Amino acid sequence: MKIINKENYSQRWASIQDNLGTAFAELGARTGNKSHFYESVKFYNAALEVFSIKNNPQLWASTQNNLANVYAQMGDFTSDVDQLEKALVAYNNSLKARDSISDPKSWAITKQNIGSLYLTLSKLKSDTQLLHNAINAFTLANKVFISINDKENSALVYTNLGLAFFHIARDTSYIKYIDKANSSYQKALNIIEKEKKQCIGRQFKMG
Repeated sequence: MKIINKENYSQRWASIQDNLGTAFAELGARTGNKSHFYESVKFYNAALEVFSIKNNPQLWASTQNNLANVYAQMGDFTSDVDQLEKALVAYNNSLKARDSISDPKSWAITKQNIGSLYLTLSKLKSDTQLLHNAINAFTLANKVFISINDKENSALVYTNLGLAFFHIARDTSYIKYIDKANSSYQKALNIIEKEKKQCIGRQFKMG
């Protein structure tokens, strides 16, 4: 009988730690129990003791992304700036091993998550600059979503852009940001309406 441990089967051991991190993250999301999130963070960090950006770039990036998701959930549940900033660090770490060419969707989703974090942090810290950071992240993400024809995520990004522009308008009283917010919301609606019509059309063709 083989005993899997960090010393003898490091890669397999790390994968198990990563899977345990995911299991506890899901438990935390379902139950709202913070202790499950802390367990998840512990297991992901254990996996990162083995996975490295040099030797396991994709696994390392995936685990960093998973860790960021947990920190973000913890921060959302408790409005904890520290946890949200840890999420930001982990998301940015994951991008060190990902790029918009070889893994465009994962890269763009991570950028989208970064934008969402900046949006949340801007409210908690009352910092308008973070809204501009959010807009930059959303814009970069959307360029990729458009290039790979990911309409669902593109519509979500336009909605978030509208929200960011609206908050800047509220904080600065600049009318141009209201116009940008309205334009972003309209683009999101246009995508949704177009997809809805195409869906109805496909249903009629199938019938």
